[in-house]
Amino acid sequence: MPSAVTPFVMFNGQAEEAINFYLSVFKGSRLESIVRYGVDGMGAEGSVMHSTLFIAGQKMIFIDSAITHKFAFSPSQSFFVNCESIAEVDEYHKALSAHGKVLMPLDSYEFSARYTWVIDRFGLSWQLGHKTVAKPPEPGKSIL
Repeated sequence: MPSAVTPFVMFNGQAEEAINFYLSVFKGSRLESIVRYGVDGMGAEGSVMHSTLFIAGQKMIFIDSAITHKFAFSPSQSFFVNCESIAEVDEYHKALSAHGKVLMPLDSYEFSARYTWVIDRFGLSWQLGHKTVAKPPEPGKSIL
């Protein structure tokens, strides 16, 4: 049985920029390690061959691909952030949607008092929600 499932995120030359951005957005996050391609490496010299970071306590691996791929990120896979306050949802929305795209506007929804779904400037999809529901569901009804 595996010990953990770790998100593995592959960039095309933007891994270090993304790492620095996410570390600045999510306070308390940290970079654990970074290994770069050398002069004779498969990837561009100095780009990220492998990195391990923790974003809001979640271990993640970021790399720069040594080859260019025709595929990119998709909103069908997203990172869900369960925020402690409505102000935190607003703060993350502002940072992550800048130069990105809003898929669901920042608003109150039946399933969350404050929620938004965005694609950031790197193409990663983020769902940001406050842990309270906006209005209680009717008895016997699901909130989803």
